[in-house]
Amino acid sequence: MSKATAEEAKAARPSASSATIILFCVGTFFFWSALYVYVPVLSVYAKSLGASYALAALVVSAYGLTQVLTRIPIGFVSDLYGRKKPFVLAGLVAAIVGCLGLAWSTDPWMLVGSRAVIGLGAATWVAFSVLFASYFAHERAAHAMSVITFVNGSAQAISGLVGGIISQQLGTVAAFYVGAGLGVVGLGAMIPVRESVRLRSSSMSLRRLGSIARMPVLIVSSLIALVNTSVNFTTTQSFTPIYAKSLGASDTELGLLWTMAVVAMTVTSLASARTADRFGDRWVIVVGMLVSAVATALVPLTTSLAGLLATQVVAGAGRGICTPTLMSLGIRAVPGHERASAMGIYQAVYSVGMFVAPPIAGAIADQLGVGSVFVLMAALSVIACVWAALTRGLD
Repeated sequence: MSKATAEEAKAARPSASSATIILFCVGTFFFWSALYVYVPVLSVYAKSLGASYALAALVVSAYGLTQVLTRIPIGFVSDLYGRKKPFVLAGLVAAIVGCLGLAWSTDPWMLVGSRAVIGLGAATWVAFSVLFASYFAHERAAHAMSVITFVNGSAQAISGLVGGIISQQLGTVAAFYVGAGLGVVGLGAMIPVRESVRLRSSSMSLRRLGSIARMPVLIVSSLIALVNTSVNFTTTQSFTPIYAKSLGASDTELGLLWTMAVVAMTVTSLASARTADRFGDRWVIVVGMLVSAVATALVPLTTSLAGLLATQVVAGAGRGICTPTLMSLGIRAVPGHERASAMGIYQAVYSVGMFVAPPIAGAIADQLGVGSVFVLMAALSVIACVWAALTRGLD
């Protein structure tokens, strides 16, 4: 057996102790908590500082700009040098700095800049997810993605609810400071984590990166994930809180809306791998996008917080079942030492949805009203649903 083959065989086996996996999950939990503890009230806070609908949406979406620009380089460099943990630690530091920047912001444009810094931290999710996948056998990529997505979603759900309560009781700025503190805890948990698999890719080059980017299954899964992300950031993170506020919601109720949507997403994401094994990846994606589309279209028809809550739970469930399946498709076709590059491409593509969709939707809302945003996002979900149904390569 050649040295390269032996290294690949070693990478295919589980390579971490239970303690390492648990510590990694704890660090990941606090990482995402730091990124999302303030999100349910962010767009409303931006409006309170004088932002238009379009500028409030830009505050939310600036998080995606730095991810579009940096996720592919992070994946490429981490594969080239065989190191993921330094990027993980850097991501936590960026989350801390960005949260402090939000707390010190005095106008919407300062919020935009701070969100861009936090987006730089979120871009290191490439390294987080691939390092975690390295702790499991290669063929269990879908299982690993389900677990880490569950941790991600649990953090968002709990921190969003807590953040809404903190904002209600102590003010939104306090939620920003709590985010920085959560990042510090996550950094402390992640420092002792071991990088058990440190394969350096001797074959990685810009030409090879281009070959990975042209893989059909990666292209399709990335673009459908782009739609899924666009819907999430435009509705749940931008205009659902604004719509809920028009119905009389308090900050605590905004946190509850966020939490229930993310809980639904988290629960279904945990079942995603088993569901895909039984029914096939393609049909999991089709059903998930269709459910999300229907629930999103119903939002402007709701006239009560209870009705709005129901739409968020259903929409979250639809998006949740898609996310791990799409993520695993993005890395399954490449060997372990090239997974960060594939994941970087996948995440950079869907990050376009974070940055582009909310401001466009905000401009539409300024002209046609908030309700038009939900109709537009539902239509995009239907298009993605039909595309997935007709794409045989997702089987």
